[in-house]
Amino acid sequence: MTLNPKIQVELPESGVVVRRSGKYPAVYKVLRSYRNEKGQPASVRVNIGKFDQNTGKLIPNNRYWEYHDAPAENATDGSKIKAIVSFGTAFLADHVMDSLGVTETLNECLGDERSRLVRTAAVYMLAGGNSFKRVSDYLEDHAFPKESLTSKSASRLFASITSEERTAFFKKWVARRAVGKCLAYDVTSFSKRPEVMDDYDRVLGANGDRLPWTNIGCFFREDSGLPLFYVTYPRSIADNSRLPPMTIRNGELGVTDVEFVLDGKFFSTANLKHMSQNGLDFILKPPENREPAKAAIELARESLLSGIDKADDGTRGVAMKISHHGIPCTMMVYFSEDLKKLQRQTLSLKIEAQETKLSRLKKMSQRDLKEYRNHFSIVLTEKRAPLFRRDRAKTDKLARNHGFFCLLTNTDEDPAGVLRKFLRKKMIERCFDDLDNLADPKSPETDGAPALEGKLFCAFISLIVVAEIENKLRDATKKKGRSADLPVKRLEKMRAVISENGAIFMTPFSQPLRAILEPFGLGRAEAKKYIEKNI
Repeated sequence: MTLNPKIQVELPESGVVVRRSGKYPAVYKVLRSYRNEKGQPASVRVNIGKFDQNTGKLIPNNRYWEYHDAPAENATDGSKIKAIVSFGTAFLADHVMDSLGVTETLNECLGDERSRLVRTAAVYMLAGGNSFKRVSDYLEDHAFPKESLTSKSASRLFASITSEERTAFFKKWVARRAVGKCLAYDVTSFSKRPEVMDDYDRVLGANGDRLPWTNIGCFFREDSGLPLFYVTYPRSIADNSRLPPMTIRNGELGVTDVEFVLDGKFFSTANLKHMSQNGLDFILKPPENREPAKAAIELARESLLSGIDKADDGTRGVAMKISHHGIPCTMMVYFSEDLKKLQRQTLSLKIEAQETKLSRLKKMSQRDLKEYRNHFSIVLTEKRAPLFRRDRAKTDKLARNHGFFCLLTNTDEDPAGVLRKFLRKKMIERCFDDLDNLADPKSPETDGAPALEGKLFCAFISLIVVAEIENKLRDATKKKGRSADLPVKRLEKMRAVISENGAIFMTPFSQPLRAILEPFGLGRAEAKKYIEKNI
């Protein structure tokens, strides 16, 4: 994929190979040289563009800019190059925030200047930037307004966002989205210093220390899939007293119809009774090694393995009515070949690692015996040296339920709908997956409670963008039967070369890239306007 032929650069003096065939011979950068099994010279190389025999210069493609800095000038018209920037992620994210009303709502609550900085931070987090130590380097290579973020200014920005401003945003944002039924996700937990946030509790750490701990609950519109607001609350809510903190803002924000989507740590008779008695809908993942999930898997095994029932993404699902301690529920039992394969591979690697350790043991303790006997038949010599072999019967028993999992609900939805709601947790958690780093004592931008709360708020804005992108692309791929996976990685490869005379040359819009942008009504014309506005 090449840039506009008008952009040409000097051919690198070394480290490249020109394959001289055709009108425009290909140019390759040599990454590594070696000799193959026959002792012949070989190399690992990547194509970085085409050689123009008329000018003796290189017409670079996308890969060229990954290995070489911007050239001093444009060889075609003599105009110096002003900048070479990536712009795809910010281009799409800004469009999403503008079209949904996020930009307008932030402007109303934070003012134009801080609103712009919050949106810049959200784009940086969307592109995978968690530590703001490197935000200056990222923004320097991307199409952002001149007054941008640094690590220090990010810290000041986060600390400046007050609780009242966040609440004002949530109120306006919820009102703008005309709330119907909501899904409440308990999405993540992380430890931190006591002074970092107010709502923390202490839990027992791995080394016996009492560590501060907090949780985040995130609320979504069921129909649009858009995040509405989040709450932070202490520790785990694996008992009745922990459910109220998750809904503390519901009445204030006008959210009344809520369905809880929860992990297995909430699976208890007390919790189920609490939600049932209070008219709360739920989707809960019970552990597969406990009743009633074990019994349900056995009943559904033959049907699922035969492939009769289908849910999302090839996962087969079947629903069965049960009564758990007098509570009427529906147990959804699923089977996935991909999950089975992954679990088998994980088990195999674990057994291989244990076998290696066993072979090195000269004396085995009772603790060792307990650890290894699940996968091996072990006999000890008089000196307690282990004689062992793999026990396939034990392994097969452990792997019997590989690929199966269950979801328990009190709703009337089908297996596909329930699974779709539960899998949304993965998307949410991707936006909050580095929260341990957010609370890192060495992280300068989150030094103190206000800064961490402000950074969480920016992560939430990023989550809104992620949710809308995934929703639009999911609809588009269903209609056209094509894939638009890894959108951010593709968007980061969108580059533009800007000359000092104002000329803009963009990388061609490939079919996968068009598949990402077309559902939003975006193309080259809109991209050019965005670059002109921000450079």
